[in-house]
Amino acid sequence: MSWETVASGLFASFPMQIDGEARVVAGLKEILAFMREPEGDQSIIVTNVAGGSAVSTIIRRAKAIISTIGGPNSHIVIVARDYNVPCIVGAAGLDLAALAAGTRMRMCADGSVQLWREAAAAPTDAQMRVLRNVAFAGAVSGADGLVGLGPDLSLSLSALATAGLIEIEGLIAPTQAGLDALDTWYAGDRAALDAARVDAMHAEFRPLDVRVKRVAAAWQDADARNNWDSRMSAIEALAAVHAEAMSYIDRHEKFVPRLDEYRKRLTLAIERVMNGDTNYVVKVTLDSYHTIWFQFHEDLLRLLRKERDPE
Repeated sequence: MSWETVASGLFASFPMQIDGEARVVAGLKEILAFMREPEGDQSIIVTNVAGGSAVSTIIRRAKAIISTIGGPNSHIVIVARDYNVPCIVGAAGLDLAALAAGTRMRMCADGSVQLWREAAAAPTDAQMRVLRNVAFAGAVSGADGLVGLGPDLSLSLSALATAGLIEIEGLIAPTQAGLDALDTWYAGDRAALDAARVDAMHAEFRPLDVRVKRVAAAWQDADARNNWDSRMSAIEALAAVHAEAMSYIDRHEKFVPRLDEYRKRLTLAIERVMNGDTNYVVKVTLDSYHTIWFQFHEDLLRLLRKERDPE
């Protein structure tokens, strides 16, 4: 949480530091509405006028006043001086449309205008997984291009967009801030790994990766030939490598607890395959075994800071 300078103008009346709640009174219609209100706690009035008889009324009820226009000889300055009200004019960079009533504001003696910014809430683990998968994809045309992320995907995407970590106009893609957040996330996991663990995790995964890719290719070949004997052989091979993948996660999960995500997803995929839904072998639009494995592999490469082997 901190003060952020959002505009600068000329402090033309009683320069000093003043803190208070902002109240936008922009244009004649809002000035008239403000004049009709019962008097209450004084705010820092922010307006886009610098002349006219109505400014006398709003200044009289202001803790201080800021105008986006005007100069040292504007009517608003003369009236403010007469009422002993601090006044900044010419703060053209202040966006009145984006300034919510009650926002904490500070007027500084140098003419700068600051707003109090609350620290953004850190993304949840679920949101970070969504950000990770968006980064894996690079860009997707819509949420349906992201699989295996649970029923709250749209809420996570909205929260990430609000935090500036992804963009969602046209394409869903990570921003630079999002990529930086991912780097920090991976660095936190990496801190629990020594060099020996990193090398072991990479060396043990590589032969498993080769076997999963061979199974996927064998399945697609058998599927194209409509050969059920070959399909069954591929499923048996997938079940065998799955057992070794679970052992791999068992060995390393205590150092990277979120590997449990892949245990659950891979197990659900193989169960679906064994129950007859063979779409869950390689189909890319489902949370299939091969789709999950691709993400698992990419996740480990980024975590361990290793390059993908040549295909």
